[in-house]
Amino acid sequence: MRINFRIKIYIRLPLITSLIINKYLFFYRQKRAETSACYPEVGCFDTSGPYGYIGMVPNAPDEVNTRFLLYSSRRSRRDTPLLDVAFKNMTSIWHWAGKAFNVSAPTKVIVHGFGSSCSNVWVYEMRSALMDVVDCNVICVDWEAGAIIPNYVRAAANTRLVGKQVAMLILGLAAKANLPVENVHLIGFSLGAHAAGYAGAELKNLSRITGLDPAGPLFENQDPKTRLDSTDAKFVDVIHSNGENLILGGLGAWQPMGHVDYYPNGGRMQKGCSNLFVGAVTDIIWSAPEVYGRSLCNHRRAYKFFTDSVSPGCAFPAVPCESYEKFLEGECFPCKDKSKCGNMGYHSDKSPARGKMYLLTRDEEPFCAHQYIVKIYNSPSALPVVSYGKIQVVLFGQLDINETFTITNKDDATLSLGETMKKIIVPHPALQGFNRVQITYTAYKGWLSNGLSKWSIDKFILIDSYGNSQSICQRGLVMQSEVPVVLPLYSGDCNLPELILQLNSGDIRDKTDHDNGQPEYGQQHINNSLVGGGGDGTQDSGVPGDLSAAAAGSTGFSATLGVGIKEYMNVPWMPLVDIVAEPTGNSLDPTADRREQSGRGFTANGATGWPG
Repeated sequence: MRINFRIKIYIRLPLITSLIINKYLFFYRQKRAETSACYPEVGCFDTSGPYGYIGMVPNAPDEVNTRFLLYSSRRSRRDTPLLDVAFKNMTSIWHWAGKAFNVSAPTKVIVHGFGSSCSNVWVYEMRSALMDVVDCNVICVDWEAGAIIPNYVRAAANTRLVGKQVAMLILGLAAKANLPVENVHLIGFSLGAHAAGYAGAELKNLSRITGLDPAGPLFENQDPKTRLDSTDAKFVDVIHSNGENLILGGLGAWQPMGHVDYYPNGGRMQKGCSNLFVGAVTDIIWSAPEVYGRSLCNHRRAYKFFTDSVSPGCAFPAVPCESYEKFLEGECFPCKDKSKCGNMGYHSDKSPARGKMYLLTRDEEPFCAHQYIVKIYNSPSALPVVSYGKIQVVLFGQLDINETFTITNKDDATLSLGETMKKIIVPHPALQGFNRVQITYTAYKGWLSNGLSKWSIDKFILIDSYGNSQSICQRGLVMQSEVPVVLPLYSGDCNLPELILQLNSGDIRDKTDHDNGQPEYGQQHINNSLVGGGGDGTQDSGVPGDLSAAAAGSTGFSATLGVGIKEYMNVPWMPLVDIVAEPTGNSLDPTADRREQSGRGFTANGATGWPG
């Protein structure tokens, strides 16, 4: 039994382990391999200089058997290629391409990676997306025979040959069919990104290369001549989706390789993919197709992001930041200078942004990164009062489409009066035209600690990637645990910090709030069942009932704001609205259990789901 189990483990080793074995075992067996080789038409290759670390030259062109599949938007049946030509017959392309291609239109060249081919679904999806949106020519470079699993080291060496062949194809089209090289855009995934880099180095004046999670093993931190680099085209943009350490399942490169490098969700692992370390263990048990599916989830997200980005309605705005951690803390969000921010994916070349960019995406398709930062201002207090619990918000848009987000990172998160809670969220792209928000505070109930039964906030604001905001200010809004409240959202920022500063300076306005175009009010009237205040429904305390004894009349509160509680409660604010209590949860969401675990749910009014 033990022997059989060991055999099973060996046979079903995950792709990650296979790469490590290849790197060390196969490498040292190549001492007998040739250190140089010359092939007809493509020229000579050797292992001297920066190429010595791989220790082998590419296979012969006949062994790699590179083929070029040409598609044109002029053709009504775009699912079949105009031409499917082997490299050795490449000259036959010149005659047909001149007739079938629209040489004045952009030409997109897709280069697949290790263990792939042009017949893979992702290539079809990317090609279709490009041709649906842009009048263009598409060429897929199929080098499947040179990228066969599990010989990764050999495939890495073959990228030099494939890059040379791609360059020869484009130069031939330029000379024979008048195809402008400056209209050519190479799109390479994994090893294909480095093959595209080799092609760009040969062409010199290529307009653009997009690297989709360029392969890390055997390329990262090597000489720029041996990998994709910013000098390979006039504009090189890179999406890093799996830049984790190899031993933890990282197959992509973390190192910046372009003019602009995007790191969605941090660039190491992706939301919605299984944990890399745990996934490697479970991969031992399951069959090969499932193994590669889970192991490559993070790696493959790069081409999924790019394909989604082709659609004009699916943007991936990104911002420069010192680190991903700083980005998550909201220190770099929203974009403060549009000239320094980018748009990951197909439209990246429309932005002047350069350097490292960070963004969040959705964890399932569509991955569009319509990001917002949520800020919830807890009411101030004279004392360092804390509670334990979680805060959830439900955003409502047009047609009552709504989605749920958990703002705190756990069920027993520490909440402090006077502090601001922040979280960057990514709503479904169908959720537009926000008009109201439902906020729910849930006190933690544990063996050793419990949260307070009520919690108080002053302000909610939602800011998109470009600084556009919607907000609501409700001074001392008290929320009973597990009882949601619904508030309208108004365009602009209701400027709570500015009002507090005005209080400190004694400048209290008694007129219309010009920032929001709304009349101002004094005392707030809310549902008496939610307030620990007077029986007439008038809130006379800026803190929850179980905190009012500690905060009311405190000199500390006065010192903080420059005024007392009663003056604070009479600050001019936005229009006051009735607080509506609604049942907890989202009654339209058929996957409530899943939403509770992930902190999210998405529904359309009267529907059981929303098409992806």
